[in-house]
Amino acid sequence: MADLTREELEKMFDRVGPSCDGLVLVKNYGKWYHVNPDGTPAYDERFDFADDFCEGFAVVREDGKYYHIKPDGTSAYDERFSWAGSFHENLAWVQKDKNGAEYHINHDGTPAYSERFDEVGSFYEGLAEVRKDGVSYHINHDGTPAYEERFNHAEPFCEGLAAVSVCEDGKQYGYHINHDGTPAYTERFDWVASFIKGRAEVGKDGEEYHINHDGTRVRVD
Repeated sequence: MADLTREELEKMFDRVGPSCDGLVLVKNYGKWYHVNPDGTPAYDERFDFADDFCEGFAVVREDGKYYHIKPDGTSAYDERFSWAGSFHENLAWVQKDKNGAEYHINHDGTPAYSERFDEVGSFYEGLAEVRKDGVSYHINHDGTPAYEERFNHAEPFCEGLAAVSVCEDGKQYGYHINHDGTPAYTERFDWVASFIKGRAEVGKDGEEYHINHDGTRVRVD
């Protein structure tokens, strides 16, 4: 069968997600699953929730538990979790028990390291943001800290830099750090966002504008 257009798929299903790894996420009659580009089901199973495929695996929920499936709909492993995220850089964040510690797993469902955190994010540029004992920082794939500095909050790395916030003299400030935790520039802002296409939005003294990677203000011609 020929591949269908998105408009044709939307006439067949209640909801249609993006195409990823050659499969399309759809919802019909309250259940989620994946279909081939021609609209035929990729497998027989149906789920209470499903996400897009990423790195060959997709997060699904069944009977209140999360896990990952392969493109043929079979489970990637036997373990089940209270929460789970998509795979990035071959690792996915999970929470084993509700309101419990978080960590990352390999494709086979085994823990990637022995450490446990209060919160973990997905890996980008080789690092993932985590939170433990009231502070945030980034870890390597083996769960070890990427640097010694600790922050009030940390965002994922993008374009080689990550947005962080710290509390100094009773006031919270934001700036960007390099992979080794060092500041990317000397300026401090009231808040900062992540970099997108070489620019990051920041706020200072009631004014909002964009900065370059070196912290300098983007000139508006």
